[in-house]
Amino acid sequence: MPHSSGGGSHGGGSHGGSHHSSGSRGGSPRRVRSSYFPGARRFCYYSHHRPVYVYADHDITKPFTPANLIMILFYIPFFIGIFSMFGSAVHHPKKLADNYDTSIVIQDELGVIDNKAMLQETLGQFYHKTGVTPAVVTVTNDEWIGKYDDLENFAYDKYVNLFDDEKHWLIVYSQPAGTAAVGRSDDFVDWYWEGMQGDDTDNIITEKKADVFTNNLHKYLTARSRYSVGMAVNTAFNDITPSIMDTEIIWGEIFMGLGMLAFIALHMCIMLGLTPKARKYRKATEIPQTAKEDTCEYCGGVYVIGTCIKCPHCGAPIKPHEFTPPPNGMNGMGAVNGMNGTNTSGMNGAGFDFSDSAKYTNQNQNGGYFR
Repeated sequence: MPHSSGGGSHGGGSHGGSHHSSGSRGGSPRRVRSSYFPGARRFCYYSHHRPVYVYADHDITKPFTPANLIMILFYIPFFIGIFSMFGSAVHHPKKLADNYDTSIVIQDELGVIDNKAMLQETLGQFYHKTGVTPAVVTVTNDEWIGKYDDLENFAYDKYVNLFDDEKHWLIVYSQPAGTAAVGRSDDFVDWYWEGMQGDDTDNIITEKKADVFTNNLHKYLTARSRYSVGMAVNTAFNDITPSIMDTEIIWGEIFMGLGMLAFIALHMCIMLGLTPKARKYRKATEIPQTAKEDTCEYCGGVYVIGTCIKCPHCGAPIKPHEFTPPPNGMNGMGAVNGMNGTNTSGMNGAGFDFSDSAKYTNQNQNGGYFR
């Protein structure tokens, strides 16, 4: 249905049109904390010659799980929507097809258009460039005041009675009957005007371009000492025609899309563990809640008993300790027969090198110690 493209009055200023606008959170994230919470598993990694303890309700050392895939699928619609927003923010107008009655209508009931031939040519130029057929109608205030709430409602009825399509742009001008307005005068005239455009014209007469036309026409109508009504309408169309088909970039949507993209990307990285802190977790080892610390005799660095057979800071052998593994087992560690609850046989797979500590292995296996 047709809708307002803008309008105004001598005493009330101009107003914009009524253009159409275009265009549940997931479950709770897995928990990782620096302090214990019920049901948490304990992990540690090393930084600055000291262990860092982390508590989590899942295995933080695994880089990818099936849950990650589900999360990625959850974010895909958001990215599609954001990139669609970028596409709509760059607008390329398309000329309308001429499959309708393109006769240009100028109905001057007031007799205020003193340049009808010139205006006819100007409106024709606008049509040939856009495919939108403009029309101009002038009426007295008595035709609508007291019968309609405002000129916009009257202009709507005028549009649907004159045209059976959505491809026209109707300009309705109104002033009191008997008021001389062809001549240029500074006398106050209680005039009104309203633009009414068909829905199919929204691709060309965008809100931004309609606002430019509205401001220009209102300015010319206000300057009655320099512009007659006919010249005001003619000049406003001459101003807008050269740029009406230009590509339009809606920077507000661009910046909004960039902000949303940054937020969604950051949120996804946090949820998927793609953060600097999460990368440190990949090197963590699960340890018992009762695990204890000791100090390297060579470099003075602190390590957690049961997480290594060499100092994680300097690589020197560490002294033997008794160690009980956590209930869930240690990442990358398996059981060795003959050891008192000690896990070591899978430590090569966890990044531990036994080559320099072979002499300690027999002692560990015979005495139940762990390095």
